[in-house]
Amino acid sequence: MPDVTTTGSCVAGFWSSSVIPWIVGFLTAMFAEPARNWLLRAKLRVSFKQEEDCVARTPTGGGSDAVYIRLKVVNERRRMARSCRAFLVKVEKQTRPGVYENTIYADSLQLAWSCQARGEERRPMDLIHGVSQYVDVISTVEINNTFEVHVAPMPLRYRPLFSAHAKTLRLTIQVSGDGVDPQLIRIVFAWKGNWEKADIYEDPL
Repeated sequence: MPDVTTTGSCVAGFWSSSVIPWIVGFLTAMFAEPARNWLLRAKLRVSFKQEEDCVARTPTGGGSDAVYIRLKVVNERRRMARSCRAFLVKVEKQTRPGVYENTIYADSLQLAWSCQARGEERRPMDLIHGVSQYVDVISTVEINNTFEVHVAPMPLRYRPLFSAHAKTLRLTIQVSGDGVDPQLIRIVFAWKGNWEKADIYEDPL
């Protein structure tokens, strides 16, 4: 009659010496690289401050000036953040101090990257580590004393929302890319009918 103890020991030895190491090696090979990519993936930081880089005055030609309201976007890690874009995802309007209500805005229209060649400003951008890039959100213009939201295309139904009448809008912007966590930021734009004196500040989410 076979020795059950000896047979059991042989089976256990087979598993411990052959099968289990193979399974561990297989799982390691399958999941190590995805886990490494996840841990080392690019990370975006989106910010706005009342400083010259985010509130930038610039000539437009013909003796007129404009003020560009911009978001600062930085990739904080060494891995490239690929195909990044910025979208206006929500627009609210202030109805009384501190109270905002939803508007008819129901799209995710793309905003423009600053200082790009004409026709290139909405192309996906690869962000390398530590280099600041900027997103144009709004500009106020001297020549006609109005403002422009830098989305394209601008549907006709939204033009009354962004007209030059005095108003306070709260804009939520999302910056996304391939393999990075989307980042949201919210800014308040209070338009009082004067291109040089609009109030702009970040409203924490």
